[in-house]
Amino acid sequence: MLQKPEIVSSKVVFRGWFKVIVDMLRVPGRKELYEYHTAKPGDGVGVLAFVDKDNLMLARQYRHSIRKYEDSILELVQGGMAKGETPIDCGRREFLEETGYTGNFEYLTGNYPLACALDMRTYAVMATDIHKIQEPIEDPLEDMEIVVMPYEQVLEEILEDKHKDAILKTAVLVYDAKFRRI
Repeated sequence: MLQKPEIVSSKVVFRGWFKVIVDMLRVPGRKELYEYHTAKPGDGVGVLAFVDKDNLMLARQYRHSIRKYEDSILELVQGGMAKGETPIDCGRREFLEETGYTGNFEYLTGNYPLACALDMRTYAVMATDIHKIQEPIEDPLEDMEIVVMPYEQVLEEILEDKHKDAILKTAVLVYDAKFRRI
């Protein structure tokens, strides 16, 4: 049977746009306390947006944390969840703010992207029947290029490991399993 360690103490050691917590754990079978670090960036949602039944609306953005690997990354339009927000509410809000579009939203999936180190859940929602209702909200930290690509091309490139955004991969593969390969 799995045994949970006892949390002896817990301390916030960094507070910025995310927090880092250090827990001192008493682990069964271990004499010394174990120092465990957890990053808490907050939950996030990506929107798998269909322009029509064959084409996706994606975003290409500069992401500073991956700058040594890539100049930019192709990803779902995505953002952080506000306290009390559902994945669908967050997806609808982020999609409207960043693209000016709305549509019909449906929950696809959720996961823990790196459960050994992150206190974070990521979700994917699907948007269909999208239509523009306003201009995107200008934000220098949200500079992106909107890209429309055929769904089949995105799927093929994911299977060839050409795209690295985890929620893009997860959303497309779950969508494909649920709705296209049945």
